[in-house]
Amino acid sequence: MTFNGFISYSHAADGRLAPAVQRGLHHLARPWHRRRALWIFRDQTGLAVTPTLWTSIQKALDGSEYFVLMASPEAARSPWVNKEIDHWVATKPLDRILPVVTDGEWRWDPAAGDFSADSTAVPQALRGGVFAEEPLYLDLRWARDEDQLSLRHSRFRDAIAQLAAPMHGVSKDDLEGEDVRQHRRTRRLSSLAAAALFVFALAAVLTGLLAMRNAERATDATAAAHHQEKLATEQRGNAERFAADARRYEHLTVVEQEKAKRAAAEADTQEDLARTQKARAAQASTEAERQLANARYQRALAATAAARAQEQQLRARSAVAEAREARQEARAQERNAAKQEAAAREAARDAAEQKKNAEEQERRARTAAAEAGRQEQTAVGRRLMNQAEANLAVDPQLALRLGVAADSLQPDGGLRGELANLVTTNRFAGEIDRRVAEAAHSATGLTALLENSSTVSLWQASAGAVPVQVGTVDAVSAAAPIALSRDGRTLALEEEGGVQLWDVSEPARPIRRWTLPGSEGVDRLSFSPDGRTLAVTLHLDGTALWDLSDATTAPRLRRGAAEWADARGVTFRSDGRTMVTIGDHPAVWDVSDPAGEPIRLADVGDGPLHFAAFSPTGNTLVTKAPNEMVRLWDLYSPESPVESGAINTSGESVDSISFNPTGDHLAVSTMGDTVSIYELGRTPRKVGTIDIADLARPEITPDGRLFNLDGIGVTIWNVWPLGAPRLVGPPLDVDLMVQATAFLSEGKTLAAASSSGKLTHWDATADPPRQRAEVDLPGGYVHEAAFAPDGQTLAVSTPDGRVTLLAVADPARVRTLGEFRTTTPDYLMSMTFSPDGRTLGLLGYSSIELWDVARPDRAVRLGGADGLSVTKRSHAAFSPDGRIVAIPTNVSLTLVTPNDTSTLTRLASLPYRDALVYSAAFSPDGRTLALGHGDRRVSLWDVAETDAQPSLITSLFTTRNLVESVGFSLDGNTLAASAGKKLNLWDVSKRTAPVHHPATELYPGSATGNLLRFSPDGHTLAVAGDSQMSAARVMLWDFSELNAVRVDPGRYACAVLDRGLNAREWKIFVPERPYRRTC
Repeated sequence: MTFNGFISYSHAADGRLAPAVQRGLHHLARPWHRRRALWIFRDQTGLAVTPTLWTSIQKALDGSEYFVLMASPEAARSPWVNKEIDHWVATKPLDRILPVVTDGEWRWDPAAGDFSADSTAVPQALRGGVFAEEPLYLDLRWARDEDQLSLRHSRFRDAIAQLAAPMHGVSKDDLEGEDVRQHRRTRRLSSLAAAALFVFALAAVLTGLLAMRNAERATDATAAAHHQEKLATEQRGNAERFAADARRYEHLTVVEQEKAKRAAAEADTQEDLARTQKARAAQASTEAERQLANARYQRALAATAAARAQEQQLRARSAVAEAREARQEARAQERNAAKQEAAAREAARDAAEQKKNAEEQERRARTAAAEAGRQEQTAVGRRLMNQAEANLAVDPQLALRLGVAADSLQPDGGLRGELANLVTTNRFAGEIDRRVAEAAHSATGLTALLENSSTVSLWQASAGAVPVQVGTVDAVSAAAPIALSRDGRTLALEEEGGVQLWDVSEPARPIRRWTLPGSEGVDRLSFSPDGRTLAVTLHLDGTALWDLSDATTAPRLRRGAAEWADARGVTFRSDGRTMVTIGDHPAVWDVSDPAGEPIRLADVGDGPLHFAAFSPTGNTLVTKAPNEMVRLWDLYSPESPVESGAINTSGESVDSISFNPTGDHLAVSTMGDTVSIYELGRTPRKVGTIDIADLARPEITPDGRLFNLDGIGVTIWNVWPLGAPRLVGPPLDVDLMVQATAFLSEGKTLAAASSSGKLTHWDATADPPRQRAEVDLPGGYVHEAAFAPDGQTLAVSTPDGRVTLLAVADPARVRTLGEFRTTTPDYLMSMTFSPDGRTLGLLGYSSIELWDVARPDRAVRLGGADGLSVTKRSHAAFSPDGRIVAIPTNVSLTLVTPNDTSTLTRLASLPYRDALVYSAAFSPDGRTLALGHGDRRVSLWDVAETDAQPSLITSLFTTRNLVESVGFSLDGNTLAASAGKKLNLWDVSKRTAPVHHPATELYPGSATGNLLRFSPDGHTLAVAGDSQMSAARVMLWDFSELNAVRVDPGRYACAVLDRGLNAREWKIFVPERPYRRTC
């Protein structure tokens, strides 16, 4: 597969930054229809498990267009990074190398046409004129926080665009324009998708409306009823009109009747007149008859109208009744419709409620099933972890397999802390299934194994992992002994014809370089630490030295001494200029002149020696006499060795002796299946033992591993615990007592103020730390001191109670900000700033004062409290919000808070039997308070509720009395405690179940007082002594390896195992759960 880029980096330095760069290159300017904009190779995402690691990396390099180098001091020291660069330079054009500086210095020396010597981030493979002119690099040293490692961060996005532009083959501006176009296209597609979803949602809504059909029918029925009521109202109106007409007709009939009456009267009158007027009688009679007929007709019409009116009235009354009935029916139908609608709504509510209940029951069933499964997994995981801890001493491999299986059954990582503890406690580091006769080791982790088949195999070890075979030397008849140079570049072994020298700088392709004439019958081979000299000890001819300083010419036999004829071996000091012979007449020799005569400087002891070795620092020599007595010698002056100590092994046969990398501890293995660890102080002191079953032929490597060659195979053990804090360089010496320490510049600088009145700055990123500046503080002698949280301000005091506030951000321009005089009658014992730096607490033997120092030139006393009984050399502790102050006292811890009356209100006291309280620290979230006691205990208290009495969470135990200091890391997940001369670390991410990690022995008198300071990144801890009995020194401890183990302990466990539990073992130990692969 081809890649656009290959990322080469150091896991230790850029374990977070490299994945972020890879993600950025994948996503910047990515078209919507493609998974990635660029294909970038990184080992943790691009490599599968393979027996040919380097071959796989070579294929990825050969298939990559660009080489992205994440340059840092760690990467510069990494053999893998240098190896990858060498391969690229040999096979690819240099203009395809894209440097990205993540830490350290990257400088070009124009005069030399090469990188400057102080460029700590430049790998060796890029030096020596590889580049013809200065290369342009991308500076990412600023990118550290999580929010800075995303394309949403403008500066990081700009950096990724600058890096991705050449891979895309366009300018940076064009690439950013393309990214904008792709973003707009993606937004348009998203809008179309949203519109489609809206259409689907609308269809779903319309479909849902059909469910309201019954309600709509009820509504229609209601409307029809209203219509019927309206018709009835109209009919009633018509009936009323008909009734009015009938009454009008009836009135007309009455009128006509009255007229008829008047006509009848007129007829009678006319009849009377007719008698008298006969002429007119006939006419009047006729007229009368006519009028009478007309009246009758009118009466008939009136009767008819009245009948019609009565009929219309009846009809109107019937219409009104019908309208009333219709209205009543409409109202009944309306009521029925309302009832039906209510019933429908009730039915819908019932259905929804039943559906909701069913879903809730289903959810509860699923939750219950999941909880039951989780509880079962938790129980099984807990059982497996208990079995793992029980098997740790008997079968460490099985213990690790059980621990990994237990962790895999806890999806919430509930056992991760205990697995991390198991990994760091377990000394087993793997095994090699080869029958081995002899082994040789380098300081780089390369090991050569002479197998019984007379072949030599080369193995490379990495931290916390089983060595991987990286090469084979095609020797015809290799025989013991064999030797590797300290830098792992040269292998010496005996074959027919003499000692052969092989170049194994590329283990996959070893090259035979030279044969040393006259060197048959070898007893021992020893390289000097600088690799420029090889000592060859023969059966009959003693010891000879060969000069290997010029790799281009054949080795040259150096001048020897007659006394070397009976030497049975030699050991070199770290500078290669001093040598000690081993045998009946051991002596110290000056061999600094390759062309001159060796000079005998002094004898070592008064008898024969069977073994001798120098410490990595070069001034300490350890020897073993025939009586198995192990002695230590100080060779600071080689002309006069001084015996500095002895280790009595009680007559047990000593098999192997080795120093740790810093030379302050010694590992001694005996035939009693025990490796003893000694601290090399003024008097050697045993500080630990490792019991290894079937200890046969132990060999301790320079990197602190023990190879046990039992003839059947090779088992590997960690002499120094995995994850144990590592001392960064030797202790930093200061004048008189250390009174205060602080990390500055995001942890890159360590500052310390001492009683001598000096302020010292060290480069905390260097290994060993490098002093940057040392200045005298105004006023001279410092009685007590305290740094503000930001390290910009330093408070110093004098014995008479005068407190001075100093600006110390720039050691070259220290200036006084203000001063005041304490009013406490007590002897001032310590000072402490609040987290916001605005309040300064002054603690005396029986009182405390709080001062507002927000304006240093006008400090104001906030309040005080007396009647205390403060433990000697104690420090007060502020809660993160500054509202509570914890004061260690003799038999308790007192919590106080300032109020408005210039006094301190006592909140609570935390009694703890009769143990003195020496130290206190709040967790960063302010919910937990840690106390260090005089009976080797550390107690954790719940102080989340300020108005309630704190409650004890748990108690932790150190291995020594008197816990002088406690402190939380900035993330609150790590608790450190200094007790005696031992640093103790706990994982307190689960407050109720803290996990103790292996402690490390400190230098004598170096861990007293409350002067523990965590660096902002949480990887470094500064320990300083402020006790009058302690040495004036500061030490930096690096526990980044422990942090890495805690993040993913399963990966470290699987790294030393060939497998997890197999199916048969799973069935035995986990019969309740189906089989799963755990490694």
